[in-house]
Amino acid sequence: MTLNVEFRAGTASNTTRAAYRRGEFSLEYSHRRSRDGLSPTLVRAINERLGIREAPSFFAIADTLTLVFAGAERELVAVEAYTNSQRWRRPGGILLPGLSGDGQIYLADTFQDDRIDLGVIPDYDYVEEDRLLRVSLRADQEGADYYRVSDSLIVGVARGELVVLLIQIISTDEASGLTE
Repeated sequence: MTLNVEFRAGTASNTTRAAYRRGEFSLEYSHRRSRDGLSPTLVRAINERLGIREAPSFFAIADTLTLVFAGAERELVAVEAYTNSQRWRRPGGILLPGLSGDGQIYLADTFQDDRIDLGVIPDYDYVEEDRLLRVSLRADQEGADYYRVSDSLIVGVARGELVVLLIQIISTDEASGLTE
């Protein structure tokens, strides 16, 4: 199953959290949704006053990796994975691609359910010196355009399909990093 997404140019989020907790095998990335400059508190107050309920989140699942899309427009706001860092490949380096823009990623398709199984097992590549994790959803990434979603996340989109995530891991549960 493919995950078709749409890029919308704008300001990349600088309110992010990207962490790996080795003891829990937990990778967590999240950023605050874009809301056209309105504070989350103001949006919540307006919605409560008008009786507007928040749209449910949508989950794209690839093995133990979950991509979370939130809000009525289904913006990509989180990445979570149950993954053992000892099984990540350690290439000599990962070249950062040229960026096609800064902004947000949204689901391009509508779904009847609140989740979809992508039917793939992601590949994880990690470069310790750069604290950069590459999560590949497809082997064929040729022709992908790369977009900065936040200060910790770049996504690769090929022919409208989300194919790769580059996550700058900001913190770990141990000061010594991810390797033992």
